[in-house]
Amino acid sequence: MMDLFCCPRDNDKIIKIMECIEYTALLSLNSTDAEVKKACEDAKRYKMARIVPFQTYIRDVFRYLEGSDVKVVQGCCDVFPRAERIHILEEGLKLGCCEVDIVGHQALFLDKKYDEYQDDVRACVEVANRYNAPLKVIIETGFLNDEEKILMSKLSLEAGATFIKTCMGMRGGRCSIHDILLLKDAFGDKIKIKASGSIASLEDAYAMIQAGADRVAIRALAVEQLEALGYIS
Repeated sequence: MMDLFCCPRDNDKIIKIMECIEYTALLSLNSTDAEVKKACEDAKRYKMARIVPFQTYIRDVFRYLEGSDVKVVQGCCDVFPRAERIHILEEGLKLGCCEVDIVGHQALFLDKKYDEYQDDVRACVEVANRYNAPLKVIIETGFLNDEEKILMSKLSLEAGATFIKTCMGMRGGRCSIHDILLLKDAFGDKIKIKASGSIASLEDAYAMIQAGADRVAIRALAVEQLEALGYIS
Protein backbone atom coordinates (compact mmCIF):
# COMPACT_ATOMS: atom_id res chain seq x y z
CA MET A 1 0.00 0.00 0.00
CA MET A 2 1.41 3.39 -0.98
CA ASP A 3 1.92 5.99 1.74
CA LEU A 4 0.73 9.55 1.44
CA PHE A 5 3.28 11.73 -0.28
CA CYS A 6 5.43 14.04 1.76
CA CYS A 7 8.28 16.35 0.81
CA PRO A 8 11.18 16.18 0.36
CA ARG A 9 10.99 12.37 0.65
CA ASP A 10 8.81 12.00 -2.44
CA ASN A 11 10.24 14.80 -4.57
CA ASP A 12 11.53 12.34 -7.18
CA LYS A 13 8.09 10.77 -7.55
CA ILE A 14 6.48 14.18 -7.89
CA ILE A 15 8.97 15.16 -10.60
CA LYS A 16 7.98 12.00 -12.50
CA ILE A 17 4.30 12.92 -12.15
CA MET A 18 4.87 16.48 -13.39
CA GLU A 19 6.55 15.07 -16.51
CA CYS A 20 3.32 13.19 -17.28
CA ILE A 21 0.82 15.83 -16.20
CA GLU A 22 -1.66 17.49 -18.53
CA TYR A 23 -3.02 20.30 -16.38
CA THR A 24 -6.74 20.75 -16.96
CA ALA A 25 -7.63 23.69 -14.73
CA LEU A 26 -8.85 25.59 -17.83
CA LEU A 27 -11.38 23.04 -19.06
CA SER A 28 -14.14 25.36 -17.92
CA LEU A 29 -16.40 27.66 -19.90
CA ASN A 30 -16.21 30.53 -17.41
CA SER A 31 -12.52 30.95 -16.51
CA THR A 32 -11.62 34.59 -15.93
CA ASP A 33 -8.44 36.15 -17.28
CA ALA A 34 -7.01 36.06 -13.75
CA GLU A 35 -7.72 32.32 -13.56
CA VAL A 36 -6.10 31.72 -16.95
CA LYS A 37 -3.01 33.60 -15.84
CA LYS A 38 -2.85 31.72 -12.51
CA ALA A 39 -3.19 28.32 -14.20
CA CYS A 40 -0.29 29.18 -16.50
CA GLU A 41 1.82 30.45 -13.62
CA ASP A 42 1.10 27.26 -11.64
CA ALA A 43 2.05 25.10 -14.63
CA LYS A 44 5.34 26.98 -14.96
CA ARG A 45 6.03 27.04 -11.23
CA TYR A 46 5.69 23.27 -10.85
CA LYS A 47 7.22 22.41 -14.24
CA MET A 48 4.13 20.62 -15.50
CA ALA A 49 4.69 19.16 -18.96
CA ARG A 50 1.45 20.36 -20.56
CA ILE A 51 -1.63 22.46 -20.03
CA VAL A 52 -4.99 21.75 -21.67
CA PRO A 53 -7.28 24.76 -22.21
CA PHE A 54 -10.53 25.08 -24.06
CA GLN A 55 -10.24 26.75 -27.45
CA THR A 56 -11.34 30.17 -26.24
CA TYR A 57 -8.31 30.50 -23.92
CA ILE A 58 -5.55 29.25 -26.23
CA ARG A 59 -4.23 32.65 -27.34
CA ASP A 60 -4.04 33.93 -23.75
CA VAL A 61 -2.42 30.70 -22.56
CA PHE A 62 0.37 31.06 -25.11
CA ARG A 63 0.81 34.68 -24.03
CA TYR A 64 1.12 33.79 -20.35
CA LEU A 65 3.38 30.79 -21.04
CA GLU A 66 5.78 32.72 -23.27
CA GLY A 67 9.36 31.70 -22.61
CA SER A 68 8.44 28.56 -20.65
CA ASP A 69 8.78 24.86 -21.53
CA VAL A 70 5.10 24.10 -20.83
CA LYS A 71 3.38 22.79 -23.95
CA VAL A 72 -0.24 23.48 -24.90
CA VAL A 73 -2.69 20.72 -25.82
CA GLN A 74 -5.91 21.61 -27.59
CA GLY A 75 -8.53 20.29 -25.22
CA CYS A 76 -11.55 18.07 -25.68
CA CYS A 77 -12.73 18.96 -29.18
CA ASP A 78 -16.27 17.63 -28.91
CA VAL A 79 -18.50 15.81 -31.38
CA PHE A 80 -19.64 18.53 -33.79
CA PRO A 81 -20.52 18.28 -37.46
CA ARG A 82 -17.27 17.08 -38.98
CA ALA A 83 -16.48 20.24 -40.92
CA GLU A 84 -16.89 22.34 -37.78
CA ARG A 85 -14.72 20.01 -35.72
CA ILE A 86 -11.99 20.01 -38.36
CA HIS A 87 -12.07 23.82 -38.45
CA ILE A 88 -11.71 24.04 -34.66
CA LEU A 89 -8.85 21.53 -34.64
CA GLU A 90 -6.97 23.40 -37.32
CA GLU A 91 -7.41 26.72 -35.53
CA GLY A 92 -5.77 25.38 -32.39
CA LEU A 93 -2.95 23.73 -34.30
CA LYS A 94 -2.24 26.91 -36.24
CA LEU A 95 -1.90 28.76 -32.94
CA GLY A 96 0.79 26.29 -31.90
CA CYS A 97 -0.89 23.48 -29.94
CA CYS A 98 1.40 20.45 -29.85
CA GLU A 99 -1.36 17.84 -29.53
CA VAL A 100 -5.13 17.56 -29.75
CA ASP A 101 -7.75 15.70 -27.73
CA ILE A 102 -11.01 14.76 -29.45
CA VAL A 103 -14.13 13.09 -28.10
CA GLY A 104 -14.80 9.84 -29.94
CA HIS A 105 -18.21 9.71 -31.63
CA GLN A 106 -19.66 7.24 -29.16
CA ALA A 107 -23.13 7.21 -30.70
CA LEU A 108 -21.69 5.89 -33.97
CA PHE A 109 -19.75 3.28 -32.03
CA LEU A 110 -22.71 2.12 -29.95
CA ASP A 111 -24.82 1.89 -33.11
CA LYS A 112 -22.09 -0.39 -34.49
CA LYS A 113 -21.40 2.02 -37.35
CA TYR A 114 -17.75 1.20 -37.05
CA ASP A 115 -16.71 2.38 -40.51
CA GLU A 116 -18.32 5.77 -39.91
CA TYR A 117 -16.74 5.96 -36.48
CA GLN A 118 -13.29 5.32 -37.91
CA ASP A 119 -13.86 7.76 -40.78
CA ASP A 120 -14.58 10.47 -38.21
CA VAL A 121 -11.40 9.74 -36.23
CA ARG A 122 -9.36 9.43 -39.42
CA ALA A 123 -10.49 12.85 -40.65
CA CYS A 124 -9.22 14.43 -37.42
CA VAL A 125 -5.99 12.45 -37.55
CA GLU A 126 -5.32 13.74 -41.08
CA VAL A 127 -5.52 17.32 -39.83
CA ALA A 128 -3.30 16.61 -36.82
CA ASN A 129 -0.75 14.84 -39.01
CA ARG A 130 -0.31 17.96 -41.13
CA TYR A 131 1.05 19.65 -38.01
CA ASN A 132 2.94 16.59 -36.69
CA ALA A 133 0.60 16.63 -33.69
CA PRO A 134 -0.32 13.43 -31.83
CA LEU A 135 -4.07 12.93 -31.45
CA LYS A 136 -5.87 11.46 -28.46
CA VAL A 137 -9.33 9.92 -28.68
CA ILE A 138 -11.54 10.16 -25.59
CA ILE A 139 -13.60 6.96 -25.35
CA GLU A 140 -15.65 7.84 -22.22
CA THR A 141 -15.07 4.58 -20.34
CA GLY A 142 -17.87 5.37 -17.89
CA PHE A 143 -20.46 4.52 -20.55
CA LEU A 144 -18.82 1.32 -21.83
CA ASN A 145 -18.35 -2.24 -20.63
CA ASP A 146 -14.91 -3.80 -20.79
CA GLU A 147 -15.44 -5.40 -24.19
CA GLU A 148 -16.61 -2.08 -25.61
CA LYS A 149 -13.64 -0.20 -24.09
CA ILE A 150 -11.26 -2.55 -25.86
CA LEU A 151 -13.10 -2.44 -29.18
CA MET A 152 -13.50 1.35 -29.24
CA SER A 153 -9.80 1.71 -28.45
CA LYS A 154 -8.90 -0.77 -31.19
CA LEU A 155 -10.97 1.09 -33.79
CA SER A 156 -9.45 4.41 -32.71
CA LEU A 157 -5.89 3.13 -32.89
CA GLU A 158 -6.51 1.56 -36.30
CA ALA A 159 -7.83 4.93 -37.49
CA GLY A 160 -4.56 6.59 -36.50
CA ALA A 161 -5.01 7.81 -32.92
CA THR A 162 -1.77 8.07 -30.95
CA PHE A 163 -3.36 7.93 -27.50
CA ILE A 164 -6.54 6.62 -25.93
CA LYS A 165 -7.89 8.95 -23.25
CA THR A 166 -10.22 7.39 -20.72
CA CYS A 167 -12.73 10.17 -20.02
CA MET A 168 -13.47 13.79 -20.75
CA GLY A 169 -14.03 14.25 -17.03
CA MET A 170 -17.29 16.16 -17.41
CA ARG A 171 -19.88 13.51 -18.21
CA GLY A 172 -20.02 11.23 -15.24
CA GLY A 173 -17.12 8.98 -16.19
CA ARG A 174 -14.04 8.60 -14.05
CA CYS A 175 -10.71 6.96 -14.62
CA SER A 176 -9.90 3.74 -12.80
CA ILE A 177 -6.84 1.56 -12.33
CA HIS A 178 -8.96 -1.24 -13.79
CA ASP A 179 -9.35 0.62 -17.09
CA ILE A 180 -5.62 1.33 -17.39
CA LEU A 181 -4.74 -2.31 -16.65
CA LEU A 182 -7.47 -3.53 -19.03
CA LEU A 183 -6.17 -1.52 -21.97
CA LYS A 184 -2.50 -2.29 -21.27
CA ASP A 185 -3.33 -5.99 -21.04
CA ALA A 186 -5.23 -5.85 -24.35
CA PHE A 187 -2.71 -3.81 -26.35
CA GLY A 188 0.61 -3.86 -24.50
CA ASP A 189 3.15 -1.45 -25.95
CA LYS A 190 0.88 -0.74 -28.93
CA ILE A 191 -1.17 1.70 -26.87
CA LYS A 192 -0.46 5.01 -25.15
CA ILE A 193 -2.97 5.97 -22.49
CA LYS A 194 -4.04 9.27 -20.99
CA ALA A 195 -5.68 8.70 -17.62
CA SER A 196 -8.40 11.30 -17.19
CA GLY A 197 -11.53 11.75 -15.10
CA SER A 198 -11.77 12.58 -11.38
CA ILE A 199 -8.11 11.96 -10.54
CA ALA A 200 -8.13 13.74 -7.23
CA SER A 201 -4.59 13.53 -5.84
CA LEU A 202 -0.93 13.12 -6.66
CA GLU A 203 -1.07 9.63 -5.16
CA ASP A 204 -3.88 8.71 -7.57
CA ALA A 205 -1.89 10.15 -10.47
CA TYR A 206 1.19 8.15 -9.49
CA ALA A 207 -0.86 4.96 -9.22
CA MET A 208 -2.19 5.52 -12.76
CA ILE A 209 1.36 5.94 -14.06
CA GLN A 210 2.50 2.81 -12.26
CA ALA A 211 -0.43 0.92 -13.82
CA GLY A 212 0.69 1.96 -17.31
CA ALA A 213 -0.69 5.43 -18.06
CA ASP A 214 1.63 7.63 -20.13
CA ARG A 215 -0.17 10.88 -19.31
CA VAL A 216 -2.42 11.98 -16.46
CA ALA A 217 -4.98 14.76 -16.49
CA ILE A 218 -5.36 16.55 -13.18
CA ARG A 219 -7.02 19.78 -12.11
CA ALA A 220 -6.34 22.49 -9.57
CA LEU A 221 -6.52 20.02 -6.68
CA ALA A 222 -2.98 19.03 -7.65
CA VAL A 223 -1.73 22.57 -7.07
CA GLU A 224 -3.48 22.74 -3.71
CA GLN A 225 -1.77 19.51 -2.68
CA LEU A 226 1.64 20.65 -3.93
CA GLU A 227 1.28 23.87 -1.95
CA ALA A 228 0.21 21.97 1.17
CA LEU A 229 3.23 19.65 0.81
CA GLY A 230 5.58 22.60 0.45
CA TYR A 231 6.93 21.12 -2.76
CA ILE A 232 9.51 23.24 -4.58
CA SER A 233 10.33 22.22 -8.14
